[in-house]
Amino acid sequence: MFNQEQYDILKRCSEKENIAEWNSYRAEQPETKINLQNADLRRARLEGAKLNEANLEGARFEEADLFAADLRKADLRRANLEKANLWGATLSEANLEDASLISANLENADLRKAHLERVNLRGANLEDAIIPQVAQESLSGPKEEAETIINLVDDITFEEFVSLIKCLERLSLIVGGSLPRLNDIQISHHIHRRTCRLHGN
Repeated sequence: MFNQEQYDILKRCSEKENIAEWNSYRAEQPETKINLQNADLRRARLEGAKLNEANLEGARFEEADLFAADLRKADLRRANLEKANLWGATLSEANLEDASLISANLENADLRKAHLERVNLRGANLEDAIIPQVAQESLSGPKEEAETIINLVDDITFEEFVSLIKCLERLSLIVGGSLPRLNDIQISHHIHRRTCRLHGN
């Protein structure tokens, strides 16, 4: 059930651009569940907010500032994070199924073990994001997981796709091992379609 008190605290912190009251609330009541499903937090200033394990299903965070926020194990299913600033945010083990991260800034974000089924990452900045385990498990795991990643590729431009592959290549050098192999036929089809579009065919 939506918790109005928790929502009011976050809104006050956003207006003051100071997250201290919220983080103190979390520290004093560590066992209290955070229930903010469908909350309207558009353009909220929540830098460094402790939102770990929070129920944020369907919440609206468009253009919100979540710089270095703690969102570990948070439920962000169907949440709208379009153009949100998630620089350095911790999203490990968060559930982002069906979430929208269009044009979001995920630079230096930690996405290890995050659930990314049907997430929309079109135009998102993934520079230096920590995603090796997510990417490697999904691409080398069961067939249905590999197809999920391929569907994500179809939602981004060819240039963004190339940028993501380069990012994975850098990560493979850092963590060791080789870059997971993708389905050559589907990638070739994707590239061909983009090339034809560029040439007006």
